[in-house]
Amino acid sequence: MPRFSIITITKNSGMLFWNTCNSISAIMFDDFEWLIVDGSTEQDSICIVDSGFRSIGLKARLYRQADRNIAHAFNIGISNSLGEYILFLNSGDTYSPTFISKCDHQLISSNKSLAIICASTLCVAGNSSLAYTFTAKPSALWRGMHTPHCWMCVPRQIYDRVGLYSEIPHAMDYEWCKRVLKTYGSNIFCLLDDRRPQGTYLLGGHSDRYYFDGLLATKRINVYYGMPILVAYAIYLLYLSSALIKRCHFKKL
Repeated sequence: MPRFSIITITKNSGMLFWNTCNSISAIMFDDFEWLIVDGSTEQDSICIVDSGFRSIGLKARLYRQADRNIAHAFNIGISNSLGEYILFLNSGDTYSPTFISKCDHQLISSNKSLAIICASTLCVAGNSSLAYTFTAKPSALWRGMHTPHCWMCVPRQIYDRVGLYSEIPHAMDYEWCKRVLKTYGSNIFCLLDDRRPQGTYLLGGHSDRYYFDGLLATKRINVYYGMPILVAYAIYLLYLSSALIKRCHFKKL
């Protein structure tokens, strides 16, 4: 059984898949498997994923399966994975070559196997220019998704206990984190010892396109999990105004 499972969700992502494939090839750690959940319908995308899949060899397993939504695709990957720890790396995103080995070293040195390790990432535009750093802040998860889900290393037994992702549009990762917080408390989330960014997140994907829908879903989730409605609305408006200012700023660059 591999120590880590890395799951890549891809759907009609075309050439973006090659960046992720090259990133997986460069990982400086041997004890992991790579699962690709491909919902592509466009022939060009199917051919690109097939080519990348073959270039990796025995470390990769490909599941070509239609999915209802991104949460369903995540769950297909989890259900078919074999590793003790599970990570996601979506098509177009990359890991640093040493990220997995750093997670492994921290798990061993801390003697704390039941911990979700969180890391920061660089957010890049389509031309690979740096936009900003997404800094992981697990202590702020009570109010919003403050750690990128592709840079969370999750013990399998946490999925076994709290369940898979609910098929909530645009905020399934945050709802899952709220379930974890309710079950285990905030100490289950910890930062990677190396606080530098551990990869690149490509802007323009699902989370970025539906960011404002995700904010609204996050407000509803917070209320569902017991946050006073006025507090939830205040946080929603704060995030909304911050996001609008940030987007206006980048449009001027």
